[in-house]
Amino acid sequence: MLPPHLLTEENGYAAGQFPKFYDDVFHIQAERASVPRSCCPPRRRPC
Repeated sequence: MLPPHLLTEENGYAAGQFPKFYDDVFHIQAERASVPRSCCPPRRRPC
């Protein structure tokens, strides 16, 4: 079992995965978080 990957939106855009897979990830909303984060489930195609 592989844990999900935690990434920031900046990382997603820098890797070229956002905006294409933006709706496929789980978005994490935290009150104190200064940077929006996403949780990318492990799978065959990169997230």
